[in-house]
Amino acid sequence: MAVTEGSGAAFVVDREVINNTGAARKVGDIVAIDIEDGGSDVDGHNAVLPLYSAKPEGSMVWHGAIQHMDTTRTFKNGDSMNVRFVGPGKVRVKADSQAVAAGDLLIRQNGDDRLITAAAQPDLTTALADPTATTAGANKTAIEAVIDYIDGLQVRMRAVAVARGAVTTSASGASDSLIDAYIHGTAVQV
Repeated sequence: MAVTEGSGAAFVVDREVINNTGAARKVGDIVAIDIEDGGSDVDGHNAVLPLYSAKPEGSMVWHGAIQHMDTTRTFKNGDSMNVRFVGPGKVRVKADSQAVAAGDLLIRQNGDDRLITAAAQPDLTTALADPTATTAGANKTAIEAVIDYIDGLQVRMRAVAVARGAVTTSASGASDSLIDAYIHGTAVQV
């Protein structure tokens, strides 16, 4: 692992890992360090797709973006690749249903190598049916406050980067756009 600081550069944490995702990966794709239980290759040298819904360890591992000077470079399964876990870099975003603006918090999705803006996440408060028929107003307000807190906590736990670039939903290739971001893919950042 290379940790760089000074000489005018931002604090950066990079690591060379093996693509163990089962498919070719591109610069900016989001990967996670493989620590899945029961495997023989869980030494921290392999990268897999982010998985957290079925595997609790998925929220406890470092996530990062593949970096290379040639942004068109592809890494076959089994190839060695440089992953940035902390610092400025390129990330792939999915902006086909929600535009990404500079400053947006970017979060990972289960099994996807692209990030989405946190603004694209459904709000549990508005997703709930209106409980006014069965809940007194004060209780409803208290329940909504707890749900808002849980919403925020879930988003922060899945955050990987802050967008430094923007993509509109009508942009060509909006579902797989490479943008500048500040990556902070360390484990559980609450």
